[in-house]
Amino acid sequence: MALHPRLERKINEFLPTHRLGVDLGEAAGGLALLHHSNILHAETFTDFHEATLKTRRTLRRARRTRHTKKMRLARLRSWILRQRIPSHITGAEVKNSHSRLPDPYRLMKEKKYWTLPGLFEVKGQNPENLPTWIDKAKAGEVDAEGFVIALTHIFQKRGYKYDDKEFSDFDDSRLIDFMDSCAMLSEAPDMRKA
Repeated sequence: MALHPRLERKINEFLPTHRLGVDLGEAAGGLALLHHSNILHAETFTDFHEATLKTRRTLRRARRTRHTKKMRLARLRSWILRQRIPSHITGAEVKNSHSRLPDPYRLMKEKKYWTLPGLFEVKGQNPENLPTWIDKAKAGEVDAEGFVIALTHIFQKRGYKYDDKEFSDFDDSRLIDFMDSCAMLSEAPDMRKA
């Protein structure tokens, strides 16, 4: 779909200019100066008259966590885009042709991957009874896109649990299942006994 010429001209005039973005929050604020899509300066600030050392450390920790998560996903994306799927798996007819895994950033925007697989296929289905993308990938029940989504979930959550339940609420079998899913207990039999 082509844009109207006037709109396209305004967008082209707007993008090369310098832009200042300001974010005013309750505990902190931020500003960023951009030229084209390049960030020239970005800064987060707090009101140091009201902020305590604990508040500043909490905000800093949150910024570092968000940044680390973005970097983990960027490293995963870089690795995924370099991988090739052999033709015997993709079903390609041309010999020695290879296909690439899909881009995780594109898949993360698709709504069907935002929930557990098959959650909305049956009305009133209980999400606790459905497998996660990681479970489906372990069972070999996903295509290349599902595999990439499972990897993305692992990298986003670093293998931690996905629900809001506390470990103290888990019964013994659920806790063992969780431990099996996030640790290689076969290589550490002492941990299994504990």
